[in-house]
Amino acid sequence: MGYEQNAAENYNWRIEKRNASDGSFVSGFGSGGIVTSTGYGYGDDDAYYIVIEPAGAYMYVVGYEQDSASDYNWRIEKRSLSVGDLIVGFGSGGVVTSTSAGADRDGAKSIAIDSVSGFMYVAGYESDPDYNWRIEKRNLSDGSLVSGFGNGGVATSTGPGSGSDSAQSIAIDTAGGYMYVSGYSYYPSTGSRVWQIEKRLLSDGTLVSFPGVSAGILISSVFDSGVFSGATFNSVGWQGDQPSGTSVQFQIATSNNSAGPWNYVGPDGASGSYYSPAGPGIFTPISYQYHSNQRYIRYMAFLNVNGSSTPQINDILIGWSP
Repeated sequence: MGYEQNAAENYNWRIEKRNASDGSFVSGFGSGGIVTSTGYGYGDDDAYYIVIEPAGAYMYVVGYEQDSASDYNWRIEKRSLSVGDLIVGFGSGGVVTSTSAGADRDGAKSIAIDSVSGFMYVAGYESDPDYNWRIEKRNLSDGSLVSGFGNGGVATSTGPGSGSDSAQSIAIDTAGGYMYVSGYSYYPSTGSRVWQIEKRLLSDGTLVSFPGVSAGILISSVFDSGVFSGATFNSVGWQGDQPSGTSVQFQIATSNNSAGPWNYVGPDGASGSYYSPAGPGIFTPISYQYHSNQRYIRYMAFLNVNGSSTPQINDILIGWSP
């Protein structure tokens, strides 16, 4: 799944079905194992993510299409797993598109589905004209937006100032009723993009205090910079609410192996010291001498209370550069 160049300035979606055993094309799928599609405009189209619904024998593919010289829209397709045909009854001829106001660049990057409840959750970006996070909740059956989620089926968020913000991945916890969305935002205070994680209610898209505890320690999952030669991690901060007398502190661990080892340290490289941002939205520098040329990063966040007052974390943000 991805794109193909069909002409000098024309890029189409391309989906292949192959045998897992030997990689050969499955001849009954599309034309010789391949289906392609394109938007109605200029043709700079790209598929980003695919998810399978085994019970219904469907696939859902998300990405973007170029509608005009300066306008890119979200594009979502529902297709048959067996033969690759678009499913009539979903959107218009098997395709749903959406866009923010005006002629701008929007793109869907990731999708998660709840086959039992019949919903999909799609995450990506919109340009307004700055780039914001955009999350949609839609019905699996026909692709329609679910009106009780966010504003007419759409929830958005953005970092401070103008810049390039984008949700990159989404996962859902149907038992707990939450979604977790990860991506990046641009922070003028650091002049760099920072990782951002949001926790939201599946029902209506409301942000939930993260990590969902009133006090204690959060140990993150492993984050991959994608820089094979290693990145430099340069700042840490958080968003949320900090009552008087409370604080949030961090320790950072980096590695060139996704399995670790993980040595959580503070600014002096010791396990007994902590990075202590002055408050929400204020970044503190990460000591680069301990965290340069490393591909993977994890953090420990410490929530320190004052009596019954507790800090509430919505986002934890890591600034880095290649």
